[in-house]
Amino acid sequence: MIWGEAFLSMTKRVPADTLIVEGWIGRESLPKAKKEFEQGGYKYLVITGGLTGQTWSQNREHVTEIAERDLTRLGFPREKLFLAPCVDVEKQRTYVSALAARDMMEAKGLNAKGINVMSRGAHARRTYLVYGKVFPEIKVGSISWDPYTTQESWWRSSSRAKELLDETFGYSYEALFSSGRPDGILKARILLAGIGAFFIFLFVRHSKNRHRTNRRAEMTNLSAMKD
Repeated sequence: MIWGEAFLSMTKRVPADTLIVEGWIGRESLPKAKKEFEQGGYKYLVITGGLTGQTWSQNREHVTEIAERDLTRLGFPREKLFLAPCVDVEKQRTYVSALAARDMMEAKGLNAKGINVMSRGAHARRTYLVYGKVFPEIKVGSISWDPYTTQESWWRSSSRAKELLDETFGYSYEALFSSGRPDGILKARILLAGIGAFFIFLFVRHSKNRHRTNRRAEMTNLSAMKD
């Protein structure tokens, strides 16, 4: 569990002429995407994703359109930028986004020889797995963009701990069951519930052990002061 974030935050590039960026990871990632494109010698930059906000939100906008505006302001060449907006879904968004990218590339005649997909943090390995299934005939690589500016351990951050648990479940599901397939969903839920309970148990035990260690240290210091 302690090493899970490093395992899931996978960066493993392949020789590629196409860079795909998951638009949902945030507009803050776009300068990094531009730099990756320029340094990696890519021919095409593809932005995927759905709408911003929740389904009940008003004034929602496609993340691909936001990315297009921001990249244009950064001076990115428009002729090398391609948008692959996808339908708005609650589940299997990575899979739906990958399908949108594939369909757009086929429609535009972008015959990619290899693709690297940029995702966020611990989601990267699951993205790599999904795109490998959607693009079976093309070499697929992964780039993990880390939005966190601090180097603190994940268990010291509630948001990172929650994200790691979510991505652990998501990757486990994707590794065992194909995206877009309804069969085996019940078994997957049972399995993931078991995995979740196991990791929560480890996390709680680790916290208790750390508390005991800190308590012993406090008692030792008190005893030393009395002596």
